[in-house]
Amino acid sequence: MAIRTAFLFPGQGSQAVAMVDGFTGEASRAVLERARSVLGMDIQHICATSSPTALARTEVAQPAIFAASVAAATALATRGVEPDVVAGHSLGEIAAVVVAGALDLDDGFALVEARARAMAKAARETPGGMAAILGLSPDAVADACAAAGGTATLANINTHEQVVVSGTDHALAAVAAEAKRRGARRVIRLEVSVAAHSPMMAPAEQAVRAAAQAVAWRRPRALFVSAASGRAEPDPDFPSLLADAVTAPVRWTDAMASVLATGAVTLIEVGPGHVLAGLARRLAPGCEVFTVGSDEEAARVAARIQEVHHARV
Repeated sequence: MAIRTAFLFPGQGSQAVAMVDGFTGEASRAVLERARSVLGMDIQHICATSSPTALARTEVAQPAIFAASVAAATALATRGVEPDVVAGHSLGEIAAVVVAGALDLDDGFALVEARARAMAKAARETPGGMAAILGLSPDAVADACAAAGGTATLANINTHEQVVVSGTDHALAAVAAEAKRRGARRVIRLEVSVAAHSPMMAPAEQAVRAAAQAVAWRRPRALFVSAASGRAEPDPDFPSLLADAVTAPVRWTDAMASVLATGAVTLIEVGPGHVLAGLARRLAPGCEVFTVGSDEEAARVAARIQEVHHARV
């Protein structure tokens, strides 16, 4: 029986200093070199020498995370591991479409750069941020946003008890107080410099739509699950889906349900960090879950998948 594999690509906030140091293979390092050629960015130097604050800047974090994610997928591909299904959390959707073969790498870098610049510009014009609320349902968080009377809105629905909100600093503080009053276990301000997935990003949505319409799209080799719609998209309108995702909430619980509905039993977080793997273990307890953020991890995961495959044949 074939083992269906899903690649899950992380979004902004997963960046970390030295996050590309583990890419030592020729194929994965070639992805990082393309960033230098296309964007003029030395991803390896930036990730090795930047402070966490500097690396968290939207214009830096988004291209760096994208490059690290595609490099990780390339490390898996060179070891024979390809996805049947792809999904990305916010920014991760662009890595997902590139790895699925719907967009070439250079166009992916160009689209990420346009997205990052547009979101950073929108953030300068309307400053804000994001905060995670733990221990309340999405409905309870929505009620807290309404009761706080500010501009904060639901941005990421990660699990049934982990929700991220976006808004101005004042609105986030008001929602945090209201959420704690309603029983939230914790409220954590995230290391991002934009109020992503909120109406505050409307100007960026328009810019992303234009950038996505300007590149060449192909039919993906792997099934794309949209975190904006929460559904599998067998005939995706990528410019609309990726543009809508800038202001629409990330419906990760719905997206993961759609991934599991395809029959995927192996879930791999492909790129820096372990957030999506942690969510997957909660949302898909019957699946094998891995993280790949280096060539060494890619080799280990590929060997494990091959071992499981032989055991099931």
